[in-house]
Amino acid sequence: FSTVCFRYQGTDDDNLAILETVNASGKYYISQTKLHGRTVLRVAIGNLATTWQDVNGCWKMIQEAAGQVRKN
Repeated sequence: FSTVCFRYQGTDDDNLAILETVNASGKYYISQTKLHGRTVLRVAIGNLATTWQDVNGCWKMIQEAAGQVRKN
């Protein structure tokens, strides 16, 4: 598996809101863990059929969800 861990600069609640928005889409699924007591988001790519378009689409959705968090 290729796993990328990252964190939005906001609060843990902001990061969880991003996770919930992405996962609610039903198109992509991201997970979370705690690192040094803070919420970190994770994207894991393990399916051999995953394309660059899939990865790019997931990243765009994460960015859009982060933009919604900023507005709130």
